[in-house]
Amino acid sequence: MLLLSCAASASPLCVADSIARERAADYYYLQAVSLLEQEKYDAAYDMFEHCRSLSPSSSAVLYELANIYQYIGQRDEALAILRGIVQDNPKNYLFWESLLRFLEEDGNADALLQVYEEMARVFPEKSELYYTLANQYSEQGDYERAIEAYNHYEKIEGKSDVLSLQRYRTYMMMGDGAAAIAEVESLIAEYPDDSRFLAMLGETYYFLGDAERSVAIHNDVIANDPENIYSRTSLAGYYQTEKNDSLYCHYVERVIRSEKIDSEERLPLLKEYVTYLDERGKFDYVISFIDSLLEHPQAYPDAIEIFFIYHELCINRPEADEAMMRPLVEKILVKEPDNRWAHLTMLYFAIERQDYEEVVARCETAIMYFPETLTLYRYLGVSLYHLGRKDEALEVYKQGVERCGDTANAGELSDMYALIGDSYHEAGEMKETIDAYESALAFDSSNLSVLNNYAYYLALAGMNLDKALEMSARTLQDEPDELIYVDTYAWILFLLERYDEAKEHADRLMAGDAPKSAVEYHHCGDIYAKCGDIDKAVECWILARDNGDDSKVLKRKIKKRKYIPDGKKK
Repeated sequence: MLLLSCAASASPLCVADSIARERAADYYYLQAVSLLEQEKYDAAYDMFEHCRSLSPSSSAVLYELANIYQYIGQRDEALAILRGIVQDNPKNYLFWESLLRFLEEDGNADALLQVYEEMARVFPEKSELYYTLANQYSEQGDYERAIEAYNHYEKIEGKSDVLSLQRYRTYMMMGDGAAAIAEVESLIAEYPDDSRFLAMLGETYYFLGDAERSVAIHNDVIANDPENIYSRTSLAGYYQTEKNDSLYCHYVERVIRSEKIDSEERLPLLKEYVTYLDERGKFDYVISFIDSLLEHPQAYPDAIEIFFIYHELCINRPEADEAMMRPLVEKILVKEPDNRWAHLTMLYFAIERQDYEEVVARCETAIMYFPETLTLYRYLGVSLYHLGRKDEALEVYKQGVERCGDTANAGELSDMYALIGDSYHEAGEMKETIDAYESALAFDSSNLSVLNNYAYYLALAGMNLDKALEMSARTLQDEPDELIYVDTYAWILFLLERYDEAKEHADRLMAGDAPKSAVEYHHCGDIYAKCGDIDKAVECWILARDNGDDSKVLKRKIKKRKYIPDGKKK
């Protein structure tokens, strides 16, 4: 009796202690969550562990600890905690979902499947679990269990065409043709007005080797639904296999022109058909067929892709030149005056022909639609330059960088400022030339053509030769075999009176197989003359004359067989 009395008196104390611990655990849990929000993860981890010591079975605490263990890479510990939480709270769907996400991240297909199976037993009313299970069984090749899972899903959600199609595909993967046919026939009975399922039955019979019945079914479909693309596509494939060209072409063209087919289906089919015709020598027919497609409203949205298919076919065909492709692009421009691709294609044609008048006209029109495209200003300016309208060209270059400075990339802007510098140099405006080239290098300090030309212009002006030599040296570091860069470097060394070094590079230049300009021959002649090799100097000067240098000073050098300073060069 004394012992029972003591036990009874201690019970309220135990309860009070338990309540105190729970209150303490709640308090520290809130503190830990606050630390997490402050991204103080180490302190939060310590606080949650303290919570676990106060309340070892708290699912909320354990859940947060599992997340932290995942974060710090201790995944085994995290998985053990998650499994424990699920075991202690089997009816909490959210905890199960957390375990699923963890296993999905690990890519553990077997463990994932096992958890789905456990969830299906715990939550038999959750139809989505059976649908997922069916798909997983199919991926693992366990088709019979997949069918069972689909059937269980159907008991919960009822019959649907989506489910029947999934089950049909599973039967086909199993090789159970009879079951697959039965599934399709059930769809036909359920949806008698939907000809897709009758067409599917035809495809199924063809796959199972009964081509005669398949063709008969497809013909019945087309009789009742003339624009059924499923049956027409199937018949096209059948007649292609049977090498019946006329019927294949008939059916495939009807499909390609159909309003019911989308781009993702039309374009691969068109590409296959175009290749098929071309291999049979029907190139002219291909052209007329593609041309006719652009007249169909339902096919026109694919016009650009259709043209690319055509262009790919035309590559390396001498008969397939611009004259054949141009009408197609012009049709696109008539329907879509602001079609960027079509404008650029027509511009490309004009550039290829070096028709500068047309390039100017094409660029001016395209700029009205796409004023932010720096390339258009570049081609416009270069074409104006070739037409002798140099002042206009410079203004176009400047307009381009002003309008496109915020949209063009650094490389494009660097090249554009280089063209501005070239124009100013030709006009004799050295200060503006230097400003433009400094801007070009500011956008791309490794632009080799800019470094070379800038260095050469400084050399011609006799200005800042040390800087010119440094820029020229950088071009040779990247492209040591480019003879234009070799010539510039050699000439700057010559102007610095470092003749022996200049001769080393002149030797390299003369030894190169690439064609050389009159200027390069003239430079080499001057360098050899200063180094005492007058025979080689005269040989180079003669080559310079023969390549178009008709300057008086060159004629005097050849005649007198000696170096004569050229005031314009130094």
